[in-house]
Amino acid sequence: MIGQFEDCYAKFKDGKLLLGNKRLERCYYFQDGKIIAGSLWDKRNQSCALLDSERPFVLPYGEFENLLIHCETEDANGLSSSSLGITVKMENDFATQIYHVEIFPDMPFVSTRFSVLRKTSHETEKSEKYDLIECVKLPTIHYNIKVMELFDKDDFCDTLIRIVEDSPYPNRYAGYRGDIFVVEPTGESQAVLIAKDSPVGTSHLNRPVHDLAVTSGEFEVYGSGVDFSNLPVNEEVEYYGVTVGIGDKEKLVTEYRRLLSLRKKGEGRLFVMANTWGDNNCEKALCEEFLKAELDAAADIGADVVQIDDGWEKGIITDPNRYMEHIFEGFHRASSEYWTVDLKRFPHGLEPIVEHAKKCGVRLGLWFSPDSYGDFENWETDVKILKDFQKKFGIRYFKLDAVMLRSKTGDRNFSAMVEELSQSGACLQLDVTAGDRFGYHYKVQYGVLFIENRYTDNDTYFPYRTLRNLWMLSQVIPSRFLQFEIANPRRNVERYGDDPFAPNRYDMDYLFASVMVANPLLWCELSHLEKVDAETLRKIICVWRSHSQALYQADVTPIGESPNGKSHTGFWACNGSDGYFVFLRENNDEAEYEYKIPTLAGKKLQIETLASNGESGIEQLGGGAK
Repeated sequence: MIGQFEDCYAKFKDGKLLLGNKRLERCYYFQDGKIIAGSLWDKRNQSCALLDSERPFVLPYGEFENLLIHCETEDANGLSSSSLGITVKMENDFATQIYHVEIFPDMPFVSTRFSVLRKTSHETEKSEKYDLIECVKLPTIHYNIKVMELFDKDDFCDTLIRIVEDSPYPNRYAGYRGDIFVVEPTGESQAVLIAKDSPVGTSHLNRPVHDLAVTSGEFEVYGSGVDFSNLPVNEEVEYYGVTVGIGDKEKLVTEYRRLLSLRKKGEGRLFVMANTWGDNNCEKALCEEFLKAELDAAADIGADVVQIDDGWEKGIITDPNRYMEHIFEGFHRASSEYWTVDLKRFPHGLEPIVEHAKKCGVRLGLWFSPDSYGDFENWETDVKILKDFQKKFGIRYFKLDAVMLRSKTGDRNFSAMVEELSQSGACLQLDVTAGDRFGYHYKVQYGVLFIENRYTDNDTYFPYRTLRNLWMLSQVIPSRFLQFEIANPRRNVERYGDDPFAPNRYDMDYLFASVMVANPLLWCELSHLEKVDAETLRKIICVWRSHSQALYQADVTPIGESPNGKSHTGFWACNGSDGYFVFLRENNDEAEYEYKIPTLAGKKLQIETLASNGESGIEQLGGGAK
C-alpha cells in the first residue's frame, strides 16, 4: 500500500499500479519504459467493465529509465473536496514525464492527466501519437455511444449542448468530436463514461481531428492541448486530462455531475447579483449618485451583490464618444494607471459607494479584464490590483472578461492568477461568452460561469431561450456552477411587436423562477424597474433566499419538456431526503401536465408549495407529479 484516504487506496508492485475505492478498481502498467492503461473492475456489478488496453501511450521524449511514485491526499489547496492523488514521475536524460491519477471516495470515476518537463534543448518531431491521452477497451464490440458536445462563445451560439447517439460499425474505425461520451454495451444495464477534462471544443487548444476514436471496442481519447513542436525547457507543461467512470446507464451522468460538484466547494449557497450592463447603457450611467440608487434598489429587492461593469476604470480613451473602442489586452503597456478608478466619473473615488453598500447590506463587485498580452505575462500585477481592491474596499466579487487563452503557457499563467485570487477569498465570475476560455468542466474550482449576454435592445433576449440553455446545460453541468440572467422585460417593448415570446409577456417572478436553480443575475438597472416588477422580485427572492443554501447543495435535474416557449418544463433539485420542484408552464393552454421523474418512483412525497404566481395544484403519481 502506497497510499490510502477513506475508502480510496493505491498499491504498486512490479510495475503495476492498482488503485480503487468501494465502487471500482483500475490498474496501470509501468513496465519496460512504457505505460499501458489497464483494466477496470466494477465492484457493484462484480464484472470487468474494461480490459487491458492493447497499445501503450507514446511518450514524446521516449521511454522512461526510472520512475518515482508519490501519493497524497489532495483538495486543490482547499478549493475542492479531498481526493487521493497518485503522481508517477518517469525520468530519462531528456525529460521528466509525469502521469497523475485522481480518485474520490465512493465515486465510480478515475481521472488522469500527463505533464512533461523538458530538461534539454533536444527536439522531438511533431507526432499525433503524442496527443493520445487515454485508452480504454470494452469486452465487446457491440455498443451504442452517446456523444455530448458542449459549446461556449454564446455571443455567437444559442445551443450550448448537442447530444447525438450512434451505434458504431463493429470492427471499423469511427471518430467523434465531443466532450463527454457515454458508451452503453448492447444488452447491458451498465455504461462507461469518458469525459475530457479540457475546455470545450470551441476553446480547445490544438484540437485534434477527433476527440474520440473507436476501433473494435478500443476507445482512444485525443487532445492534450500541447504543441509538442514548441515545448519550453525546464518548464512543466500540463496536458488536458480524462475522466473514466462506470455505473448504471440511467444514473451515470448524474454521478458525473456529483463528481464535478466535489471538485468545487464554492460559496456554499447561491447568490443574486445585479449588473447594470444589461440595459445596454454601458458606462454612460456610471456615477456615484446612480450607483447609490442601484444599491438602494438592490437592498429593497434582496440582491446580494451589485457589480460595477466596464467603465469604472480610468483606461486610456479620453473621448467619451470613443469609449467602447478601448483596448482588450496590453493594458499595462498602454498605461500604468489603466486600472485606477476614473475620477471624472467618480470624483470622490469608490469610498462613498463602498460605505453606502455597507449601510445597505449589499456587497460590491467589479468587472475586470485580465491582461492576455504575452500569455498573461503580467498576471501577478493583475492579482495585486484585485487584491488591493479586496484589501482597501472589501470587494471580492470580480467578473473576469475578455480572456484569450492562446497556449499552454497562457493556461498556466491564467490558472496561477485565478488560483491565487481564489485562495485570497475572491469570488470570480468567469465570462464564457467569447474568446478561448476554460469553459464548463475544466478547472471548475475557480469560479461561477457567466453564461450569456442577451439584450432587449437588439432583440436577443427571449426568456424561454435563456431557460432552454440552463435546462440543457444542467443535464451534465451542476447548475450552481452557472450564472443566468433576467433582463428588464419592459424595455424596448416596441421592438418585439406581437412576438408571442416577447419578454414583456412574462411576469418577473416567473423570470426569476426560471433561473433560480443557478445564480440569478439581474441584468438591468434596478432603480429603473417598474414598481410592480421590483415588488414581485422582492417577494420571490425573500422566499428563495431561505432555501438558497439547500439549492446549492442539491443535485439539479431538468424535468418535463425541453423549453421552447410552449412547453411544460422545470427542474427537480434533490437534496438527500428533501428536494425542490420548479414547475414552469410556458405559454400553452394545457391546464395539466404529468412530469415523469424515475428517481422518485415508488416514493411517497410530502409536498408544500413555497411560491406560485397562479392557481396551482400538485397531484403525486407513481414516479412523478401532475
